[in-house]
Amino acid sequence: MKKIIELPIIVCGEFVYPGDDYIEIEYTGGIVARITKANDAHIDKIVSYREKLEDIPLHQITAYLSNFGRAFIDPNNEIRKEAVKYGSQVTGYSTEMIDRDYWMISEYLMSPHVSYNLLDAEFGNYQMLDGWVTNQMARVRVYPRGRAFHVLVGNVPLASMYSIFRSIITKNQTVVKLPSRDVISALYFTKALIEINGPDHPISKALSVIYTPPKGDTFKTLIESSDVVCAWGKGDSLKSIKELVPHSVSYLEHGPKRSYSILKLHNIDLDKAALRLAHDMTVYDQEACLSPQRLFVIGDPTDFIKHLKKWLNKQAQLLPKGRVNMDAESHLLRLKMEAKFRNWLIEEGDSGWTIIEADPYLVTDHPLGRTMFVHRINSIEDVIPFLDDETQTISLYPYNKDFVEKTGHLLCAHGVSRICETGLANYPREGFTWDAVYALPYFVRTCYMDAEFNTISKYGRRDQAEHYISGCYGNPGVDSEEIKSLLFDEDLQW
Repeated sequence: MKKIIELPIIVCGEFVYPGDDYIEIEYTGGIVARITKANDAHIDKIVSYREKLEDIPLHQITAYLSNFGRAFIDPNNEIRKEAVKYGSQVTGYSTEMIDRDYWMISEYLMSPHVSYNLLDAEFGNYQMLDGWVTNQMARVRVYPRGRAFHVLVGNVPLASMYSIFRSIITKNQTVVKLPSRDVISALYFTKALIEINGPDHPISKALSVIYTPPKGDTFKTLIESSDVVCAWGKGDSLKSIKELVPHSVSYLEHGPKRSYSILKLHNIDLDKAALRLAHDMTVYDQEACLSPQRLFVIGDPTDFIKHLKKWLNKQAQLLPKGRVNMDAESHLLRLKMEAKFRNWLIEEGDSGWTIIEADPYLVTDHPLGRTMFVHRINSIEDVIPFLDDETQTISLYPYNKDFVEKTGHLLCAHGVSRICETGLANYPREGFTWDAVYALPYFVRTCYMDAEFNTISKYGRRDQAEHYISGCYGNPGVDSEEIKSLLFDEDLQW
């Protein structure tokens, strides 16, 4: 029997629940999401919205986000309880995994200093969002581009919420295209922001969330009417989106990535290393780009694998494995048959994990689902053939300074975006880059206000300043006293 979940869309802060015109998306287990179909009037209202948000002080924006965090951190919050229930049913992740994501985003946003730290990291000074900041001979300020359109994917609920946060903190209008894989996380995050802060708040009015097929006039209209497009997805889908983005529109994409882990077995605590890797494998059942898919081991991994098995079982008790679809089961079954044919060591657990000690050159595909390929290597250099610009994160253990700096320099020069300690693969911390770039600058225009004409040198050398300006004006020479007197006032500022 079908279970229908009725979901609204959000149009400029207003909830529009399904009437006679809706879209249904079917999921495993008889779950059907029935969501309002956005009509021309809805889209016209979204693209007509042009309220200026740049004059909202940053402290009011962080307060808006903090209000959400303090309310949503409560596991008994009714919106959160509903979001966890429906999110698990739709995505297939366990309720524990979904609930963890809502706890994380609440914990993150309830402390305003986290937002300020992020802005400091990506802009150099958070004050650039509220006023002009001196930089060398200029003053600079960032302004929102206007309308940010997010094309989301559903494999990582937290990423959808974080993407929305980016355009809110940079004072943009936010428009979201929900992914069919997860129509809950971004919708309920936005719904909670509005209900907790009130629909009349100017930030609430700047929030819109819809579901529309990725091909069609509605999707094209939203892209062409936006000032920045942030797209998440696979290569083919990103290629088709990029072709629709006008030349003057800022475009930020987060494409398919994969991650690995490196373990150096020399005087280490095997339990500590195994617990950390087991957790990195467990989160999102490896469907996140940050989740390690291969483990390269310097040394004999036999004893370590015994410890890893133990901690994978313990992690499964805390964060149970989610629903596995038939395609994923078939993929894993084929992989196990291949491993047996090649006489590779296979370890399996009742909680749904798989460990395969394999020849790294013969592994061509990965089934995810808490599966780890283990490869014996002699040195870090042996990892290089498996790196390219789609390699996201390499986690290392142990994480001592000499090992990290040498390894990080070598691997990042071959395409790796991020180095972290094993156990932190899914938790980028303040100062991090995403896919080797800072993302927030894509959401703003960085404007420049030059200094006065008389402020022509920052080093106090009047002779050099006069020489430079004279050259710029065609070297008027000593006979052109009138020009020199007009150019070089006595009150030059340094």
